[in-house]
Amino acid sequence: MSDLVVKNDKIFRPLFKWAGGKRWFAQRYGAFLTHFRNYRLVEPFAGGLALAMNMQPKYALVNDINPHLINFYQQVKQKKFILPDDFELSKNYYYKIRSEFNILIKENNIYNLRAAQLFWMLNRLGFNGLCRFNQQGYFNTPYGYYKRIFDSFNWTEYESLFTDWSFFANSFEKIELSKKDFLFCDPPYDQSNPVYSKERFNFVDHQRLAEWIKKQNNPAIITNHPTPRIIDLYLESGFEVSFLMAPRTLSANMMSRQPTQELVASYNFSWKELTKKL
Repeated sequence: MSDLVVKNDKIFRPLFKWAGGKRWFAQRYGAFLTHFRNYRLVEPFAGGLALAMNMQPKYALVNDINPHLINFYQQVKQKKFILPDDFELSKNYYYKIRSEFNILIKENNIYNLRAAQLFWMLNRLGFNGLCRFNQQGYFNTPYGYYKRIFDSFNWTEYESLFTDWSFFANSFEKIELSKKDFLFCDPPYDQSNPVYSKERFNFVDHQRLAEWIKKQNNPAIITNHPTPRIIDLYLESGFEVSFLMAPRTLSANMMSRQPTQELVASYNFSWKELTKKL
């Protein structure tokens, strides 16, 4: 599938390790979506932004219900983000900064550089990039036991990429679309265990998402785990449904990380017809 990788002059790696991220999708199928390069890319469930990093649109609307994620992206865009000089690769340090981060959450002091630094370091040092919060909204991902701390990133290049991108931390239903918007929706997997924010995303929310997309007059792609009720939801809602094989990297047991099916539902355009042309 290497011939499907978009050959950009500059490859932007996602800034987060993100469970359920779509880096594999962007690498394999991003070339197909250059059909929408003149559209504004809208991601209601931003996560690690693998597809946006791959497509590199001039304009993008980036949204996620997780305010810590959006605060980080905004700090980078505003040219404020720098690495702290106190990080170290140790379990004690990890739980120290996790406690500091949760104090900021308790004090509702989460829209600043230090909160962005802590969230990013927790992502790099925590288990497998898992972003998990308890019902009180506190971060509770365990330590990841890595042999190195961080990959190097050229933050100036990301600042430039984000210049005309807008970042919001809202419900997807509050997004205002224009006629030249292309929707890429990667909501939390149906019946999955990880909780990416204090707010849970359940099957009723999946139904709300399908109805919201139908009300828009925009081309849209939705990805999810193909549980029977998710398949029925999108078929009955008039979406075109396809299935791909996707890697899974969340399991602690390397041997159990086997590829599995991923559902791709398209609306207001045909994913199957588009991929036949390229």
